[in-house]
Amino acid sequence: MAVPSTFADLSTTPASNSGLIEGSDSPAVVDDHLRTLYAFVASISGNTGNGWTSPYLPASNPSYTGTLTGGTGVANLGSGQLYKDGSGNIGIGTTSPGSQLHINSSAGGGDFPRIRLTNGGTGTTSTDGMFVGVSNTSDLDIWNFEAGGVRIATDNAIRVAVTQSGVVGIGTTSPVSGSRVDVLHTGADNRMSIRAQSTYSASIEIAGNSNTSGSTSFGLAQNGAGTAFVYQRANADLIFGANGTSYVWLKPSGRVGIGTDAPTRVLHVVGDVRIDGTTSTSATAGGASALPAAPSGYLQIDIGGTAFKVPYYAA
Repeated sequence: MAVPSTFADLSTTPASNSGLIEGSDSPAVVDDHLRTLYAFVASISGNTGNGWTSPYLPASNPSYTGTLTGGTGVANLGSGQLYKDGSGNIGIGTTSPGSQLHINSSAGGGDFPRIRLTNGGTGTTSTDGMFVGVSNTSDLDIWNFEAGGVRIATDNAIRVAVTQSGVVGIGTTSPVSGSRVDVLHTGADNRMSIRAQSTYSASIEIAGNSNTSGSTSFGLAQNGAGTAFVYQRANADLIFGANGTSYVWLKPSGRVGIGTDAPTRVLHVVGDVRIDGTTSTSATAGGASALPAAPSGYLQIDIGGTAFKVPYYAA
């Protein structure tokens, strides 16, 4: 049998290939098998530069139906578009998969790998459904295009839920309205812990939207020695209240007002004061002066059930 040196020697017309077969006329069935063989080889070779157009398979992007096995070898479709190594790892966009499924995009820019999930209610466009992927700035994205939330569960129970509006619920799928983070625990021990190693301090700081440096934040802290702090970094009041009402003001000057937000002394109390127990005071006179004949008023002190009146005089 004469063997053609190039694919160009073959024709797509069966009768034209009779000269390639030894003997008289080429039987149609033999000629047809010959064309099929070379057409298949031409198709899987990319059909480039061989002068042959397959009458049975498309010239590019051939389809395949069946089982693709790798065993201890390698299966490779395209240039690493889909790759299976000898260990059974699957690579998409890589010929060196580092795990059972490895997706890679080397193009950079806006081309980054994603796993997209859709269903019958989401649609199937690029802005439908949900995806997990890596951004072009190497961030991990968990993205929901739909009007729904994101949930994280362990032991078949939802532990963290992010609602459609961005409210985070920990231990609840229905965080309270008006909060940004809602923590709920149904057990006896319900707390949030912030700890620091060694002698470092641990703190919680709260700041308004205009604060970008932390210089005006309010915070709670404990240093490595165990000393606890409540502090206000800004040049502003630190206010204590209850039941929606403010009662105590600590001013930036260090003065404390109880019942007043404008203390004029280190301690300024508006209202009755009661002291139970033994008290002592000390003062340094600024100079001799005569007291007025009548005091401006009296400070009543109850000590051990006995009431005492201490006169005070206007400055």
